[in-house]
Amino acid sequence: MSARFEEYYGRKTGMKPDLDYIRREGLESILDTAPGKYVLLRRTDSPPDIWQNDCQHFSKMIDEAIYIGIQENDGSFHYEHWNEGKQLRLLSYNSDYSWHRVLGEPDEWEKHALFSNDILQRNLECFDNSHDEIKKAWERKHIREGDQFPAIHEIEAYCGVIDYIENSAQNSSDQIVGKVRTS
Repeated sequence: MSARFEEYYGRKTGMKPDLDYIRREGLESILDTAPGKYVLLRRTDSPPDIWQNDCQHFSKMIDEAIYIGIQENDGSFHYEHWNEGKQLRLLSYNSDYSWHRVLGEPDEWEKHALFSNDILQRNLECFDNSHDEIKKAWERKHIREGDQFPAIHEIEAYCGVIDYIENSAQNSSDQIVGKVRTS
């Protein structure tokens, strides 16, 4: 069986969160968390509705929000990062169509998680006729809409986002806390 899920993470970084919304939605764990600490807000174990997700709304109510949608059976990875209702980054990948939606500037996790030496080696081994294009992508370390490379595994990209969240939390006294709210 293949993985298919969506997750939302949030953190307070300065904006005053909407307390009524937080209590109504059962997200009180974010209130007990120091500013800058990530909280897993919700996880849904079903096919993600990537174009109708709540990331922007969470960012308006809490401050900063990250959305990750995975559908392993069709090779899809979708990532959004919002702050106070403004989209900072969107990455949408499908192994059949490559990077078909890209908005904003790269987030820090991308260069480590998507442009690793392991992924470079795998891309070079799997795409014999594209070595020049692959090497250019690694030199750039910046994904553009329509790019084929880096060709990724969606779970590997998901783990890269989570590692970044955990490591950035650890390096700046942040951590993922709270109970997952499923729906």
